[in-house]
Amino acid sequence: MVRERVHVAPIPTSPQPRETRVPDAECPTVLLFGSLRANKGIDDFLRALPLLTEPSLRVVVAGGGEREIESRLRAHQAMDPRLELELGQVDDHRKWELFESASCVVLPYTSFHSQSGVLADAYSASRPLVVTDVGAIGPTVRDDQTGEVVPPSDPAALAAAIDKVLRAGVPAYADRLAAAVVRHEPRAVGAVLREVYETAARGRSTS
Repeated sequence: MVRERVHVAPIPTSPQPRETRVPDAECPTVLLFGSLRANKGIDDFLRALPLLTEPSLRVVVAGGGEREIESRLRAHQAMDPRLELELGQVDDHRKWELFESASCVVLPYTSFHSQSGVLADAYSASRPLVVTDVGAIGPTVRDDQTGEVVPPSDPAALAAAIDKVLRAGVPAYADRLAAAVVRHEPRAVGAVLREVYETAARGRSTS
């Protein structure tokens, strides 16, 4: 594959159609949201939790997926009172409630080859992220400066990055998140895609 012929376009993102509130700084919340599959790094996330230093912390895992992963989450919840589970389908209204209550959104994926809808949701809710450097997720957060990027399968680095984002607080990322939403809004993404398609069409017509 010729790298110069590969173009990465973000998922179109729009701000939430409701006012975004600042989460409770006295009780920060870490959110892991989405389908629970083997590549989502759930075990790495659970190994990172004992390393977090914030004393008053909520950890919310919301979504559904593989039964074995759900069982491991329930077993861990029995040992860690900070962990709250909302397993199964989450409707749109509840999704935005979860993102509004979050102090940071974590994507600890071990392998991934595309862009993330959860990342787009975090941008829409103006929430900073801690992500692993896989697929387009790491480069997006790194380029937009909207959170921290760590190597996959490194619970210690994951915990340190979560602590860093929680110490900084949501307002520290607000301007960069707002700027990223503007760059990723549907009209801007459409312009990028149009340019890519037109360039490809010109190349075919001259070949």
